[in-house]
Amino acid sequence: MENKYSADRLNLACLRALEYRAYSYQSVVNILQKELDKADNTFPVKTIVINQRHQRFPILFRRSAIIKTMYTQTITKMQEMKLHGMAQSFQGRRTKPDHQDLNHDEFTALLIDDEYIQRQNNRQRRLLQRAKLKFSSAALENIDYKQNRGITIQNYLFAE
Repeated sequence: MENKYSADRLNLACLRALEYRAYSYQSVVNILQKELDKADNTFPVKTIVINQRHQRFPILFRRSAIIKTMYTQTITKMQEMKLHGMAQSFQGRRTKPDHQDLNHDEFTALLIDDEYIQRQNNRQRRLLQRAKLKFSSAALENIDYKQNRGITIQNYLFAE
């Protein structure tokens, strides 16, 4: 077969045969002849058997479709539970290459931190809007103590 097909095609056909759980020489030949080794190599076809009332129903599907469905269902569930920060973080962090090597605990911790930070920011924004401050950017750090108004830093430090 090496004379007829390239080494890359042989390897892909063997991988495809393993995914089909077809361990025979003839299976590899059929895959090469039908050029199935060239078809969508990223997500091979999987077979799942569902048991229902003692009958077996084989269902064929593509792994990518299941992953996409699970992903969209997860985002939808997060949004229904009003975990908007977590859903947004999940969408952003899921595909980042620097997050691919994180284990489940670390990834979950990052999602929870993002949700917590968004809730704190929303709370602060809501409280500032309710306060109806004349100067919304006013802060203790912006007070000019050099003006002669009888205000000292110690007054504020001890008042708290």
